[in-house]
Amino acid sequence: MKKEVYLDYNSTTPIDPRVKEKYLEALEIFGNPSNVYKYGRDAKKQLEQSRKTIAEIFNVDKNTIIFTCGGTMANNISIFGLSKVYGKEKRHIICSMIEHPSCLNTVRELERSGYKVTYLPVDRYGVVRLDILEKSITSETFLIVCMAVNNETGSIQPIEEIAKLAREKNILFHCDSVQVVGKEKINLDNVEVTTFSASAHKFYGPKGVGFLYLREGVKLGPIIFGGHQEREIFPGTENLPSIISMAYALELSYLNIEEEKKREYKIKNMIYENLINMYPNLKLNGSFDKCVANTLNVSFVGKLNTEIINKLDNLGVYAGTGSACKTSEDTPSHVLLAMGLSKIEYQGAVRISIGRFTKEEDVPEIIEAFREALK
Repeated sequence: MKKEVYLDYNSTTPIDPRVKEKYLEALEIFGNPSNVYKYGRDAKKQLEQSRKTIAEIFNVDKNTIIFTCGGTMANNISIFGLSKVYGKEKRHIICSMIEHPSCLNTVRELERSGYKVTYLPVDRYGVVRLDILEKSITSETFLIVCMAVNNETGSIQPIEEIAKLAREKNILFHCDSVQVVGKEKINLDNVEVTTFSASAHKFYGPKGVGFLYLREGVKLGPIIFGGHQEREIFPGTENLPSIISMAYALELSYLNIEEEKKREYKIKNMIYENLINMYPNLKLNGSFDKCVANTLNVSFVGKLNTEIINKLDNLGVYAGTGSACKTSEDTPSHVLLAMGLSKIEYQGAVRISIGRFTKEEDVPEIIEAFREALK
């Protein structure tokens, strides 16, 4: 290969050089935001400005934004926290079968402690079944857990409809939004989720920082104990340089989001058309219509995805097989299993996720690498 090509943006995005510069500048703001003297006040001002920036993008009050150390922590805080306050009398949770492990395993832990859980199936495109969701609601249901966009297939879930149903039934709704933030516009004034999580390293920011949206008037029981920071929901001294650069990364992502979506969709389509011409036994996992622009999940039926990924790696092209948070690459994808894929189909599944630094001129090299890897 003439150059390396990165095709795993859903796992993590490279930090944008402009965000890196902002991060290095923010390192100079060394004060603790909790201190009342000048250095503390300067840090606090920057902290609250970052909170305001994020809140304005989603059209919510800045006090609904709580900074965390990433999406996994935001998901855990939301699900466990809501359960501690609202799950004392009602004990039923509805959770989609395609959730990220940080939600799925949290719900399973609650199930082990005595909560009843209904796991919501998806159709063959990886989209949750609203008809089954409505039928699954009982008088004991207090929480629905469903992601906005699936990390493996890119399938867009009907969160507006779920939020509307949850509001009508007076049920809480946690939405893991890690894979949608920075890719699609979301107005939380219209989509009335209860809690909403995001992670900076999915939209060209640093790792180890994220945020949680908590709807006004909703309470979370604490699962971490410490000081007063972040409304005592995520206590501890805030990671200010990462928070400042996360807010800036989010601003950059939404500056030309529609143009970027069109550009990524075009590249994804070019890759898909070339792959299916080269390998007729290719199966699309998901849908082009109900999928974010950057994600393509396909099965090379009759091949092993681990062998393909390893060969691509040697050729300088880096794709994935699914969630980076799985326990083992040998474990079948719970997402693809929920979609009804056969063993020969999920064993050949490869996820290609592109992004800001993927270029049209990369496509011929990508296709040539796959051609070599499939030999």
